[in-house]
Amino acid sequence: MDARLISCNLCGSRQWKTFVFGIDRLHGFEGRFRYVQCSECGLVFMNPQILPDSIINFYPDDYSPHQQKHFLTEELFNIPFLKRILGRLNSDSQVLDVGCGNGAFLYSLRQKTNCQVFGIELSEKAVESAKVCYGLNVFCGTVEGYQAEENAFDLITAWSVLEHVPDPMGFLQIVSRMVKPGGWFCIKTPNVRSLNACLFRDKWYALDSPRHLFLFSPRTIRCYFQQNGLDVQSILYDGSSKTTLCSLQYVFYGNNTNPITKDRIRRSALAKTILSPLTHFCGCLRLADQMFVFGRKGPLE
Repeated sequence: MDARLISCNLCGSRQWKTFVFGIDRLHGFEGRFRYVQCSECGLVFMNPQILPDSIINFYPDDYSPHQQKHFLTEELFNIPFLKRILGRLNSDSQVLDVGCGNGAFLYSLRQKTNCQVFGIELSEKAVESAKVCYGLNVFCGTVEGYQAEENAFDLITAWSVLEHVPDPMGFLQIVSRMVKPGGWFCIKTPNVRSLNACLFRDKWYALDSPRHLFLFSPRTIRCYFQQNGLDVQSILYDGSSKTTLCSLQYVFYGNNTNPITKDRIRRSALAKTILSPLTHFCGCLRLADQMFVFGRKGPLE
């Protein structure tokens, strides 16, 4: 495995303390991965960090987010703050979804608003699926390789993407250039300040080592947005029970790779019923595992 020590991507500091050591409990790839917390700004990140050319080896061919994002689509359209943003879109609006999977979200968005939709996706299989199933214009690659004019998009989304990016600051710089003044950049990402992150530590499902390279708090994600001309208008917290159930799967069974115990807690309707009130309460307290961040680009100087 090729890896190297890196400076803090947010503030440049080389002072940190160990946060947690993680293993791949979801797919079973070998390795032990250290996450550190920057002593200056508090950003949590893998260090040493796997090099970009090597990290792709930890994504199996059946990696679910590359196959589809149907599971996320309806959840997104039920978020009131996002509904207000989408309500302003029309046939002249242009929307880019980074990490679009098979394009389910973009397809639904086009159906609902008649806007022009574009996607970026690393998985060749997912790109082909988006084109064949939905007739979408999807670029296969990274945002760094995507050719787009400045101020091109009314809305750019990146659902469960930023934590996988080797250079979040560079990613945000590119996105900010592509968003129109007054346009929006919206993401979903794990909340490293959640209650479960504190309780479960290396067994926290959203750690997802080694695929998650960076883990953000409300404070650090605001800093990223602000440094790139994006004013955070709202942070909403996902009070669903999925991440808690998956974390408990790791606590009781160590991982989710054993075919005998696979998904025993993750798919338990009884456990979900019992835990849902608690996770909803965590959402109200801003201690949930996932956060939706809505940033708006200010006018040009």
